[in-house]
Amino acid sequence: MNVRRINTPFYGDIAFDILDSVHGQLSDGMWENSRGYDKYWTNLQVCRDGDNRIYFKVNADYYGMYCGRSIDNPFARMSDTEFLNWYATKLKTVIVQEGKDNGWTKGWWSRTNHSNKSAYLNRSADVTVADVYCVYDALKGRIFRSSAAEKSRVISEPLTRKAIEAAKQKARAELNEAKELLKAKYEADLFKVVSEFSKKINDLDCKLNVASISTI
Repeated sequence: MNVRRINTPFYGDIAFDILDSVHGQLSDGMWENSRGYDKYWTNLQVCRDGDNRIYFKVNADYYGMYCGRSIDNPFARMSDTEFLNWYATKLKTVIVQEGKDNGWTKGWWSRTNHSNKSAYLNRSADVTVADVYCVYDALKGRIFRSSAAEKSRVISEPLTRKAIEAAKQKARAELNEAKELLKAKYEADLFKVVSEFSKKINDLDCKLNVASISTI
């Protein structure tokens, strides 16, 4: 599969949660029972660089594969701008539905609404409507409409080289720790199996000895 990269201006966890949650809604949420949406969510991924830059990895071919069948790739005919606009539309559709489901008061769709918090566009970050609106604006190419404070919160900054190296060291340490835990579990499981097997052999030997004695 040929891959096309579409950048966003975002680095923060809040923006990643929002964008990744839209993808989740396409596959397992609002549109999970819409077979016609298979051609959308299967042809894109929300990814991050080492410095936390968020970008879309999009299938560049005219067709993709899903469950052993060939499906159309609508993104192959879209420009980067058209793709980002399409994604922004889906983002707004999700948050509007959440507002209806929760009975949010009139006027909730606002760039300054920090009161209503989203569960539909959230993984682990504390996402507000204002955050969602900021991402929506950026995807639409009008990030200037959000406040400086909101842009700082949502767009964030790339990781420094020092931070990237620290993250790599932490990841290596966690990997080594996981390997040691796995090795210890393997050795413990192996010891248990060998012990149980040895016991069965001893029991069998005892039974054979008893049988031999009884036939004398």
